[in-house]
Amino acid sequence: MNSEGEGAMDIVTTCVGDVRGMAIVVHALRHRRGAEKGLDYRFSLRVKESTVRHYPVMADGELASELCVGLGYDGEEFLCEVTVFVKKMHKDVPDSVSGTGVDVGAEMVELVTNDLLQEHDGRQVGFVEWEAIMEPPLQKRKGMRSVLRIGDAYQW
Repeated sequence: MNSEGEGAMDIVTTCVGDVRGMAIVVHALRHRRGAEKGLDYRFSLRVKESTVRHYPVMADGELASELCVGLGYDGEEFLCEVTVFVKKMHKDVPDSVSGTGVDVGAEMVELVTNDLLQEHDGRQVGFVEWEAIMEPPLQKRKGMRSVLRIGDAYQW
């Protein structure tokens, strides 16, 4: 039981969506916040404070991927950078993307980054730089690094 007496509320649903006909549910593991896992989040010098969040991504009830997200702040609690490490957890997540197919990995990252930008609405610098790093066997994808503002449409 947590300190607020609400039971096991360390896992909360942050966003839901649909990718290639699969029901996607993203959870936040609140008890893992700040656990960096020894990853290099590649923050620039403008980042003065940072934290890490962990998100298991479920597709049709099965664990499809795990996202380890580094959030970089400018020191005044304004979000300025986001780095997402993507780890494949299910065989149905393709290692690479064909030129004509939907990128399941990119779509899952989009759900989370969209949610994070909305969460930080009013508490972000003028633009937020973000990058997704695919952990092997996932291969690097084009367009997984960009600058976003609230209201921007994602172009994958």
